[in-house]
Amino acid sequence: MSKLLKPLAGLSLLAVLAVLALPLLIDPNDYRDEIAARVAAATGHELTIAGDLGLSLFPRLGLSVGEASIASPPGFGDEPILGAARIELSARLLPLLQRRLEVERVRIEGLRVHLIRDAEGRTNWQRLPPGALAAGVLAPAIAPPATEALAQAQPLAQAAAPPASGGPVPPTGPTPAMPFVLEAVEVVDGEVLWDDRLTRRRLALRDLRIEAGPVRPGTPMDLRLSGATSDLGAGAQTLVTGQARLPVGAQPMRIEDIEIQVDVSGGALGAGRVTAEARAEATLDLAAGTLHVADLDLRSGDLHLAGEIAGQGLDAEPVFTGRLALAELDLRTWLRERQIAIPPMADPGTLGRVALTTDWRLAAGRLDADPVELRLDETQVRGTAAVLPGLTPGYRLALTADRIDLDRYLPPQAEPTTAGSVPTSAETAEGPAPVPGWWAAVAAAPATPPAVAQLQPRAEARQLDLDGTLKIDELRLARLVFGAADLRLAAQGGQLQLDNRIGRFYEGRLEGRIGLDRRDAQPAWTLAQRATGVAVAPLLTDLTGSAQLTGSGDASADLSARGETTDALVRSASGRLTLALRDGRVQGVDLEGLIAAAQARLGQGGGQGTAEHTRFSQLTATATVDQGVLHNEDLVATSDHLRVTGQGRIDLPAERLDYRFEPVFVRPPQGRGIKELEGIPIPVRLTGTFDQPVWNVDLAAALRAAGQRRLEQELGSEDGALKRLEEGTGIKGLEQGLRRLFQR
Repeated sequence: MSKLLKPLAGLSLLAVLAVLALPLLIDPNDYRDEIAARVAAATGHELTIAGDLGLSLFPRLGLSVGEASIASPPGFGDEPILGAARIELSARLLPLLQRRLEVERVRIEGLRVHLIRDAEGRTNWQRLPPGALAAGVLAPAIAPPATEALAQAQPLAQAAAPPASGGPVPPTGPTPAMPFVLEAVEVVDGEVLWDDRLTRRRLALRDLRIEAGPVRPGTPMDLRLSGATSDLGAGAQTLVTGQARLPVGAQPMRIEDIEIQVDVSGGALGAGRVTAEARAEATLDLAAGTLHVADLDLRSGDLHLAGEIAGQGLDAEPVFTGRLALAELDLRTWLRERQIAIPPMADPGTLGRVALTTDWRLAAGRLDADPVELRLDETQVRGTAAVLPGLTPGYRLALTADRIDLDRYLPPQAEPTTAGSVPTSAETAEGPAPVPGWWAAVAAAPATPPAVAQLQPRAEARQLDLDGTLKIDELRLARLVFGAADLRLAAQGGQLQLDNRIGRFYEGRLEGRIGLDRRDAQPAWTLAQRATGVAVAPLLTDLTGSAQLTGSGDASADLSARGETTDALVRSASGRLTLALRDGRVQGVDLEGLIAAAQARLGQGGGQGTAEHTRFSQLTATATVDQGVLHNEDLVATSDHLRVTGQGRIDLPAERLDYRFEPVFVRPPQGRGIKELEGIPIPVRLTGTFDQPVWNVDLAAALRAAGQRRLEQELGSEDGALKRLEEGTGIKGLEQGLRRLFQR
């Protein structure tokens, strides 16, 4: 026995010495070029190994690679698609001598993955075969030709030799024996950067750490990933845990029990913070280039989002489809609990019921949602939406809604200034306060018109690319009701345009356009609207709370203005207005009563008017607007026995009135005390402010005209007072002399 042990001990010592001496005799750096050639052949990308290669054989096979990178294709810059600061691999030595590869650990430090899509939509990874993103980094570690024998070794899963005699011949092909084992993979200090030069958007996953293993075909693999994502300043801490099944032969990889934890704070959330947990199961088939994610379930407090994802063409032109469903949620409470700021709204009960379901498709950078079903409080919205790729994303919408009250979602209106208070300069700058008065219907709107306040343009609007249609059965905005609203909104290159067709607008119709041009420093607004067959009283009631003008008819406005505040818009407004009303009345103004009261004060009879309005059968007017001042020269209103003309100006910025009316009685009825004024214009002056108008009737001038008319009538009569005077006095020629005197 001792004679046998001595040779064995000698051989063992010789083997140990050979193992210790082999790294001294073989320099793995001599194989740099060959390794690079093999990686290039496998991936189509150039491999650069800037660091040293290290090799050890005892007590286990060890290989280390210093700094290494795989270049991006030409046209994508010098940034490599893959890189690592250091790669370490250790494998058990004895299984390797038995032609089995059992890797104890692969450790990658400083992994860098830089994915690029250029302005033409090409990507820097399109030439990589399936799995190359991982294989390209690991190839230098898991397939090193450390020795010539290992470099030329036969495949581990080769056909078994036929038996020497007698027995059945085993089937040919790969053996079911486990050819490869990887106990643990570790990635530390990793980074994945998504550089989309088509949309100029950059996303980053930093501080990436991955722990996975064991990797055995058909055996569940534990996976743990953590990292921090960033996009436009928003930060997110993400923790992923789960299990995966590696493919056996051509079988797809099944990833089970995926668990994702997300912690988002900062950026657009302000002081808010959102934590969420997601679960899913996925199947990835690299050979077929397909992905399927099922049972996706994301929860954050009361927020519950479910869905599924399917992908195909992952190795060429990927296309992803799926479905998402957001269960009904009290969004206001959810945001408040996470300290996320909610824009102030007139109704604090909004956002109490929000739900969403949609089928979506993502291909070539275009995201389509069809159909979209959204519930917002009492509103149901259906339709389609799309986000287009480009330097700035393009948005396409085609939506229909049953009813929505937008005033509930606009900022609260400021309290009106009381009669005894003096508005501050800041309050004055916001625009005129709500006041009654038919002459100031525009001024009677809210101090800051909600539609303008909500549409205040921002710098981002200059880059907005939007084309959408919205059909609403009933829309409430600025206190007004728009029925059967057909809207189209288009924005591009800093210009925005809203076309509207309102089928039901206070018993009539409304059509027109609103435009906004943001290309200059001061935004330019344009408004062109035409209303036909509109009932004035309900319109003014909804707008101002009362109706000082009734009737029905047509109106049009063609205006332009510049500015970002209501005050600036009012001061710069210019354009043209038209009005044509029928069968109405002006409430609170009794022209006949004003004239009768003036007669009584002058001792000419008359009395107080009993009516509280002035009727008209027709009322027409056109006006020009220049720098916020309205000029009118052709107001005409007619009724059964009254015709009123008017002209003057309304200064909207100063909230002042300077207007002159001239009522003329036409065949007035007897017994009204105004018969003698028939056909004589009666000057009526309206001055003062919107909230304190002053009416002044110049009846004396009308009475003088009436007296002159009576005198002329007497002078023109052949048996008048002058003739009777001549006959009574007996003075010849007295009548002719007096006529010449009065006619001078």
